[in-house]
Amino acid sequence: EPEAHLHPVLAASLWGTLERLPAQQVITTYSGDLLASAPLESLRRLTRPAHETVVHQLERRSLSLDDQRRVAYHVRIQRGASLFARCWLLVEGETEAWLLPELARRCGYVLASEGVFCLEFAQCGVAPLIKLANALGIEWHLLADGDQAGQAYQRMAKRGRRERPMSERITGLRERDVEHCLYAHGYDEVFQEAAFPG
Repeated sequence: EPEAHLHPVLAASLWGTLERLPAQQVITTYSGDLLASAPLESLRRLTRPAHETVVHQLERRSLSLDDQRRVAYHVRIQRGASLFARCWLLVEGETEAWLLPELARRCGYVLASEGVFCLEFAQCGVAPLIKLANALGIEWHLLADGDQAGQAYQRMAKRGRRERPMSERITGLRERDVEHCLYAHGYDEVFQEAAFPG
């Protein structure tokens, strides 16, 4: 566990040294920063579903070079801690990424404590993230808008859901986006007050 008691800058420096060693290394970590330094295909995620340890990994060439680049930037470099989550809540935009953790908190849940990571996918695309989640044994659920783009994301998610029922993997809004959904379900005064203050 090379990051133990080390400042993140020193941990990153140590990773550079470890990477140059001419031998195989097995490194365990709880550091998203350190994890972000490792190639995706070298990661192994261990889970214990029922009295046994299961090893998950991304198979070589299961993502295109473009998808690897997007995922590497979006998940590893920007959100390395997301790879430790039990479940990804895949959302389209910034509003959902801010709003859903706060709504959960208001209901008495802290998503991070539950192992749920709210992951915005608009810059990366939903398909490569679903492939990565499936490969690493991370559960996922998609919340998509009701517009054309949201319907396309739902179709992509259907292909990646494997044998799981749609209701466990996909929630599609009837409204074109989350703002219109909130407006239509009792929060219209909040929007009107924000648009026309005083």
